[in-house]
Amino acid sequence: MAERQDNLLTRQRSIAAPADLVLNTAADVTQVPAWLPGPVRLVDPGQIDVRAGSGTIHVAAGDGGESAYEVVVDPARQVLSWTPADPGGWPGELRVSDGGAGSSVAELRVRPPGSPAGVAEHLDRALDGLAVAVAQNFNVS
Repeated sequence: MAERQDNLLTRQRSIAAPADLVLNTAADVTQVPAWLPGPVRLVDPGQIDVRAGSGTIHVAAGDGGESAYEVVVDPARQVLSWTPADPGGWPGELRVSDGGAGSSVAELRVRPPGSPAGVAEHLDRALDGLAVAVAQNFNVS
């Protein structure tokens, strides 16, 4: 499902795992590369485990630029949010909610500057990557 409102782009996906497992997987810096969208890659995960509450990560985009993002995890609200340290980045959040019968719904919400092409597809691939990472963690547990 896609929704765009006031430059906010939202994508959702069902994941066959409990919401807390989805949020913990998303917040684990060793799992971040599995679900970063498209040409974005993790450059420096920092020394802080974002599951502890907050931390800073560094990512690089396809254009070669590197950006720092403050990442905050709110387990009570089941939200992982990120804010760019510099102008021009994409603030956003991942919200996870219970979907019933041990499943959950993951919702990515980003505010890209302007209207870059392909954002929805990148977000869909990111959610698919998160689902794969969760399935791998769920099957190991």
